[in-house]
Amino acid sequence: MDLQTPTWLPTAGWLHDGDISRELVAAVVAVVVFLLTAPAGRRRLAAAAIVILLFAPVPLALPLLFPEEATAGWIAELAVRFLVLASLLQSLLLVAAVSVWERIGRPLEKIFLDVFRWLAAAVALLVILLEAGVDPAGVFAGSALISAAIGFASKDTLGNLFAGLAIHAEHPFEVGDWIQYDADPAHVGEVVEVDLDRLDEFREVLEAGPDVVLLDNMPPPLLREAVALRDRLAPSVILEASGGIRPGSIAAVAAAGVERISTGWPTHASAWLDLGLDWATGPGGGNSG
Repeated sequence: MDLQTPTWLPTAGWLHDGDISRELVAAVVAVVVFLLTAPAGRRRLAAAAIVILLFAPVPLALPLLFPEEATAGWIAELAVRFLVLASLLQSLLLVAAVSVWERIGRPLEKIFLDVFRWLAAAVALLVILLEAGVDPAGVFAGSALISAAIGFASKDTLGNLFAGLAIHAEHPFEVGDWIQYDADPAHVGEVVEVDLDRLDEFREVLEAGPDVVLLDNMPPPLLREAVALRDRLAPSVILEASGGIRPGSIAAVAAAGVERISTGWPTHASAWLDLGLDWATGPGGGNSG
């Protein structure tokens, strides 16, 4: 695979002029714009773009680690530009899909946002490969066997992903609906509990009249907002906090005003105790432990 700078890319402008500073400034501005314009409770979606941006300077250490390699600096620059471009595209996506779209339409499900962000990273990789003079088709064709093996190994995961996308897209059931939850026609129940990880649909859920709403992975400030909204619109609804709750944070979660707190910390953090049991035959044929 020949890595060389192609002669047909000088017209690519700021993505090809060797000056990373403009891409970096654009990526920072895009993150700031999203943080300033995102609806309440949605700013944390920028975490991935911010982390990618923070890690962007790391490849610059390659020339220091491999000073004898003539291409180390060039590879480091391409890696930096890939990370910066991936962060920029993800932030622009969030501005369009969250800051703009969610003010005029129904909020996108997290699973869709995750897929779009992976696509943004794939686009960034494609741009960098083209800029480096690498034919992406040749790369993927050359690794067809590996790709087939990965695809076969992940077929169940991909099947679950597409099934989840279909469920989220169709919204087959809502709070208050009666559904058959397995193959037995007699197993029918009402959807009365809802799991939320953001507040933008909380009002709609409360209006549907659930018994319990589980607030998943929400920090105490968001929990307080949820409690205040519940107290105003549906005081009888029970709120349960869950996700990422540890001994150091449980007091702040309780102070937010929720009725229930669930945590898996005791089982995740507990040490294993190896116990053995010897079973022996006692006098007269009986058993003793």
